[in-house]
Amino acid sequence: MAVHNGADWLEQQVATIAAQTHRPSRLLVLNDGSSDGSGALLEQLEAAYGGWLQQLMPVPPGQPRGCVMSFAELLAATTAPYVALADQDDLWDPTKLANSLEMLLAAEARAARSGKPQPLLVHSDARLIDAFGQPLYASWWQRQGLAPPPRDLWHLAARNRVMGCTALLNRALLEAGLPIPHQAVLHDWWLALVAQRAHGLLQMPQATLSYRFHGANLSQPARWWQWPQRGWAVWRQWCALRQRFGDPQQPGDLWRLVRRRLRG
Repeated sequence: MAVHNGADWLEQQVATIAAQTHRPSRLLVLNDGSSDGSGALLEQLEAAYGGWLQQLMPVPPGQPRGCVMSFAELLAATTAPYVALADQDDLWDPTKLANSLEMLLAAEARAARSGKPQPLLVHSDARLIDAFGQPLYASWWQRQGLAPPPRDLWHLAARNRVMGCTALLNRALLEAGLPIPHQAVLHDWWLALVAQRAHGLLQMPQATLSYRFHGANLSQPARWWQWPQRGWAVWRQWCALRQRFGDPQQPGDLWRLVRRRLRG
């Protein structure tokens, strides 16, 4: 879990993770430059949970590095065979991890017949709630106008369709996806691309958590003058993916990405 000025909701979210029917062996946290009291609260939670919640060295207050770098550091620090990504302000359903792990283990068992570890990522839909926990929308997918699952790698490369806070991934995906390159637009998008390339992106149809919408995490649609910058970032991420796995770049790749983006 990466934390940045999340004191208002952090304690509730940690409680829902600790209350999982399949409780994780530990909760690894990085405080990314919080200046709202999150640091003091994390120290209290660390003591309250008896070492189950563990912190990496926090980033100095007022100097946040952002979610991509924070999660990159967290993922590099863990040696766990399975890793779930968590936001600081959501509310997990009690069976979120158990259901996701069941799907992931079944996929690993199928992949084991080939004798080669397969990078896998399980993700799901989410309900949307407001800052006070009141329901807003029953489905994040529907609100975003998504048509999951991604049809192919190009479809996912043109637009992120994976909500990272719902994701559970295996060690094979971490080994393939790390280190996260500086060209990655989002950490969850990058990991989803790596999984999709390996035919290991798995989707649960039901919501597994309540995603909290509030003023600090509401994203604004890109203005027309930002489209070239956004498009260039997506293209750089695609090139980094090709380079990571030695896939040949084709002359028409850019236009193929543009067409997939326009088609939705």
